[in-house]
Amino acid sequence: MHRSLQGRLRKLVQESAWPAIDQAAASGGAFLTIVLCARGLAPVEQGKLAYAISAYGAAVLINAALIFQASAVLAPRKPDPAGYHSDLARLQLAVSTVVTPFLVILLYALPLADVSTSLVTESVSLAIFMFVQQLADFDRKSAYVFATPQRAAMSSFVNYGLRVVLLIAFLGQSIQPAFLLLTAAA
Repeated sequence: MHRSLQGRLRKLVQESAWPAIDQAAASGGAFLTIVLCARGLAPVEQGKLAYAISAYGAAVLINAALIFQASAVLAPRKPDPAGYHSDLARLQLAVSTVVTPFLVILLYALPLADVSTSLVTESVSLAIFMFVQQLADFDRKSAYVFATPQRAAMSSFVNYGLRVVLLIAFLGQSIQPAFLLLTAAA
């Protein structure tokens, strides 16, 4: 009995290692992104970043509700997983295409948002970042269903690792270059 329990615990730890590494890369990368932007951006720009992160958080919740929660349950039941993955990728593209402009318009329509001469440039930069990052998130999250946790971890390392390196190297005082760097990393 003792060896059986020990074997099951070892297998559980081995199976949990890659998802834990992936989550550490994604969460650590997100944390470092916020820290680097908070240290590098001017105070007004930090406020804009907070709005942008909130809008992106809403996009993540919408994507989870419309795509990821059902896909994890339904994918194993599908006779053609690759076709189902392609269908989900098209759905992700459609959702991102609708959700991104809606959230950006809502964000900049808020009375608290700073309406400045760079509004159009900032909103376009934010929209591009949100759109591309949703696709990068799809790549990572769908790897759990259609590939392996190692594939998800590699996606996180590339996305968040490149993001942190670019922010360290090129972050200025303005939010627009930050959005462009975040987009390039995704």
